[in-house]
Amino acid sequence: GNSEEDLQENISNLLVACRKCVIQTTASRFEYPAILTEYSDDDTGVEYYHLVTMNFIVIKRLPLVTHELTGNGSVKNLGNVESGMRMEITPTTATSSFKINGITVKNLKAKETFIIDGIEGKVTAGGINRFLDTDIIDFPKIRPGMNEIVMSANMPVKVSFYPVFM
Repeated sequence: GNSEEDLQENISNLLVACRKCVIQTTASRFEYPAILTEYSDDDTGVEYYHLVTMNFIVIKRLPLVTHELTGNGSVKNLGNVESGMRMEITPTTATSSFKINGITVKNLKAKETFIIDGIEGKVTAGGINRFLDTDIIDFPKIRPGMNEIVMSANMPVKVSFYPVFM
């Protein structure tokens, strides 16, 4: 910074930005969702410059993968650990009941996307909580390798997930 006040403001802004973030490098496609766990702030002896060292808890993953299906199909997870899966169902006509990977969904409206989000832990349609229109017990997960997506009827569905690694 240009002053002690600028320095302190910059450090504070850095810490706020890093509290919960995604770290990426140009060295690979991997990204690291991170939570700041601790930091240190050391004076360098150079006026208005400090060394800020941060420690994070991270997950190693590849960018979001999305597959579009119109009926039963298979998707491959290149990760080596199980991770959350998002299913976006967009019926062309109103449907009273639809089953996907063992989860029954009721009261689907034509052209309104119904989202069962195992990444964020939400069930929504049109931005409204629709958890009660399912019989969900656990949010959907994707295992490493090939995964079958089984539907009770052909319907446009987007399946998204992050391939996660140890």
